[in-house]
Amino acid sequence: MPTPGARYRDAHSGMSGPNAAMRRYLQSMMHPRWAYDVGLRGKPHDLATSPPIAAKPLAWKIT
Repeated sequence: MPTPGARYRDAHSGMSGPNAAMRRYLQSMMHPRWAYDVGLRGKPHDLATSPPIAAKPLAWKIT
């Protein structure tokens, strides 16, 4: 039976463990505008390094 592997990067970044939920809550309280835009309004993340690329509409057509 397959089992998930150890997620060392999550432990290192603080995204898992006993205080992970509190850390995420504090991060959202420290950045209320971002939390409102992404969490409540559903806006996508804005990557500062690629706004011209991300702003272009996709030209995909489903036939």
